[in-house]
Amino acid sequence: MATYVIGDFIRETRIRKGYTQEEVSYGICTPASLSRIENGMQTPGRYILDKLMERLGMENSVFNVFVKQGGNGTLRARTGNGQKHG
Repeated sequence: MATYVIGDFIRETRIRKGYTQEEVSYGICTPASLSRIENGMQTPGRYILDKLMERLGMENSVFNVFVKQGGNGTLRARTGNGQKHG
């Protein structure tokens, strides 16, 4: 299983799909909060994480949120089949 820092995963998926931070964060959190999440400076709560993943078209069943706190406070997730999705 592959492991990704959640902010990196969100940023890479957002950019790959051609969305701005404003588009992804609209109605979920502020663009500044999304920027901090993407840069690993803020850990999203479960609700915000779920909504961001939904906005990016990522189903929780695909991403299969094996979420845990990393040693340095970063939120990490492992995909169920070891591949990046998006």
